[in-house]
Amino acid sequence: MSESIHADGGGRPSRCVLAESDDPPGPADTELIELLERRDGSRTTVRLMDGSHHVVKDICCVGADSRIWVGRPRTGIPSGMANPPTAVVNAVVAGSRALHRLADAPKPAAARLADLVGGHAVTRLLATMAELRVADELGDESLTSSNLATRLGVDADALHRLLRAAASCGVVHMSQDGRVTLTSVGRCLREDAKDSLRDWVLYQVEESHLRGWGGLTESVRTGEPAFPRENGVSIWEWLTAHPAEEQLFAGSMRSLTDMTGPQIAQAYGWRPGSIICDVAGGVGTMLSHILRHDPTLRGVLVDGPGPLAEAPEFLASRGLEGRVQLVEGDLFSGINAVADVYLLKNVLHDWDDAHCHTILSNVAAAMRQGSRLLLVEFLQEPHRPHPMVPLVDLQMLTQTDGGRERSVTEFDALLKGAGLALASVRRGPMQAVLEAVTP
Repeated sequence: MSESIHADGGGRPSRCVLAESDDPPGPADTELIELLERRDGSRTTVRLMDGSHHVVKDICCVGADSRIWVGRPRTGIPSGMANPPTAVVNAVVAGSRALHRLADAPKPAAARLADLVGGHAVTRLLATMAELRVADELGDESLTSSNLATRLGVDADALHRLLRAAASCGVVHMSQDGRVTLTSVGRCLREDAKDSLRDWVLYQVEESHLRGWGGLTESVRTGEPAFPRENGVSIWEWLTAHPAEEQLFAGSMRSLTDMTGPQIAQAYGWRPGSIICDVAGGVGTMLSHILRHDPTLRGVLVDGPGPLAEAPEFLASRGLEGRVQLVEGDLFSGINAVADVYLLKNVLHDWDDAHCHTILSNVAAAMRQGSRLLLVEFLQEPHRPHPMVPLVDLQMLTQTDGGRERSVTEFDALLKGAGLALASVRRGPMQAVLEAVTP
């Protein structure tokens, strides 16, 4: 159980009220979820409550060593806090999964397995909505399938069936008269949404990506990565040869970085006036969050000519003109940049240990005395499955050249092999910031 759920600074019991989403509740969606922890640590009670906060029933009472995960905080997070504490976010994510398991408990085991197998259908459903731009056309309106089909130029009956399935997944809300509106999840399919994941959804059904996942069985047999075997070249060579797919991939990475960037920027104590060098930083998405966090910081962006050509317009759109130096470079040919802090975000998990050694050695060679290296990575301990990271790890197995998610111990060994020392680990809601220094 996460201590942040009940810690209020005074050692008193507290509570956090949560709900499955932040959308206006419909007639059948008035239940809230309340999480209460007993201070003696003996048990945790999860309750269902109605819209008037009357207890409907206790649905679970578990041992104190179990983790209960719930939905989205409605209260319990101080006003004005840009990002909730890591432990609260972790509890929210884990509780949601536990509640799904509770709801599934009465089902036969075979029915639960059938639900898992159907996951590919949801991916295809979302990709179809993204490709047809259903969410973009629907926007903030409430429309019937017939009206929406006319706008999109598609078959009304087939679209209604698609939207009905989307409603069952919480992507849209369908009223009793058949009118459809986007939920908060559905709004993330809009291209103009601040937290849009449209590119990422579309990338999931690219044929090269699917072929990589299709090779998982052989990868488990041999331990070898799937993508180069199934597509003939590495993912990086493939993306270079397929510019449209590369743009989709790059857009996906920018969107995912925007999800976690503010939290990462807040997680580390940046020294005022420091120069931050983002190595293989694309157009500077992560760097933009760091520099906006502290106006005294300056940046250096190291990447290939393609991303650097797009970087000035992107950085200008975030008000960072004149604060970032662009340096053409490569992870494997050396880093020609002087900085106080070097940053590698989600770089090492793309590569096997041998390539990681080369990357870290090149960064170490560029570091001056007193410089620091920050690794932003997922952490996965060997025998404690994280709620989300193990599937990301399989993504690395099927899509990259020997990449994987690693534990703190494994990162420590990689750093030592490059002549660096692990100084601190700051765990975030999704990713961790590992700080390394020269001994």
